[in-house]
Amino acid sequence: MVRRRRGRDTITFEVRKPPSDVTFIPPDSILEPYPREVRIDAPYLDVVGRRFREYILNGIVWANEQRKRGNPYARFPSEAVCVNNLRLEVKKWREVGYPDVTDTTRYLLNFWFEQPRDKVFWFSQREAVETLIYLYEVKGITKVTELLNEYGAFKLLGYEEYNKYPRYAFRMATGSGKTLVMALLTVWSFFNYLYEDKEKYTRFFLFVAPNIIVYDRLRKDLEDLSIYDEFQLIPEEWKKDFKVQVITRDTFSDADRFPPPDDEGVIFVTNIHQIGFKKERKKKEDIITTLFDIPYPGKEPYKAKSIKLWEILNNYPNLMILKDEAHHIHREESSWQNYLWSLHDALLSNHSKGIFMELDFTATPKDEKGCLFPWIIVDFSLREALQTGIVKYPAKVIVHDAPPIRKGFSIDDFMPYIKAALDRWR
Repeated sequence: MVRRRRGRDTITFEVRKPPSDVTFIPPDSILEPYPREVRIDAPYLDVVGRRFREYILNGIVWANEQRKRGNPYARFPSEAVCVNNLRLEVKKWREVGYPDVTDTTRYLLNFWFEQPRDKVFWFSQREAVETLIYLYEVKGITKVTELLNEYGAFKLLGYEEYNKYPRYAFRMATGSGKTLVMALLTVWSFFNYLYEDKEKYTRFFLFVAPNIIVYDRLRKDLEDLSIYDEFQLIPEEWKKDFKVQVITRDTFSDADRFPPPDDEGVIFVTNIHQIGFKKERKKKEDIITTLFDIPYPGKEPYKAKSIKLWEILNNYPNLMILKDEAHHIHREESSWQNYLWSLHDALLSNHSKGIFMELDFTATPKDEKGCLFPWIIVDFSLREALQTGIVKYPAKVIVHDAPPIRKGFSIDDFMPYIKAALDRWR
């Protein structure tokens, strides 16, 4: 307990640190999934929900028992419909040495996760890369409905509209290395395109941010390709073949309408607002719009320059979409997803190849109704990020002498908490 005096006021607070029973493990530790499959076949939703909750609770009990027995690697089950069954298959596939993949993929997996390296990849990153490769290369699952039928804990219907192209979501806690996973997957696809099969892989990538803040972070990580060298993403003997140009929303030009030679790749980095394209024009345009040909934005997010970027992207078929903080982009009422589908249709019409695949990365992959995306294939929780030391365990400050916060409070009501925070900081 700590006491601090400020004039006549006495502030009493305590700092609660991580529980003593928490066992921290290295961030590259391979976590163990709950070893039971879950398949619920019941006609009533309430029965399905109850049985799935029972499965989750039984898995938590199992994980806690494992930890009491000295096994800190046991993980809780996931609430995502496909993840638990998928974890079990990926675990078996990993343990037998990644069979049924291309020579290029096997070489990369060994280089990234099995060989000694200066900067070791975390399990959160490893599991994300492994799971996508397993689904795409080994199982050949390229539709959301196929994913649900093969791995769903229970039946989910009504997702046929998401079958336009392969789509996968990664639920990864903030700080667990999403950007590196995205970069790793560009390496996987690019070199498989170059060395293996130009029809099955791609050399064109579009990183999409929901806002300028996330865009700036992605741009800094990618614009000079330094992330690929800093984290040793590319085998030394392959670096000469990694001919990739980065085009950001701030640097694109008309010259970018023409894709590079067949052995070169392109990474686009933008925010979703720059992709928005609205063909319709306002019926009654004002005089300024008429004179200067300013596109009318309507009710949708839009910038005049986005037409140019849209037209550039229209020349890059088989485009891999990598969406950072994807929960901002996937909104039932908004047009963001429709923009990407329109891009897919335009590419398909012009080149007979649309979007290659769409990857959603976020810590909170939920729609506006609070439901998890059913196409989640990886779930690395905040609990696991804390346990592996990727995210710092918070020290909770409890103020004992502060009055309760009333409805219609003023700043004075918060002063005990502010003073306690300042004392803790000092």
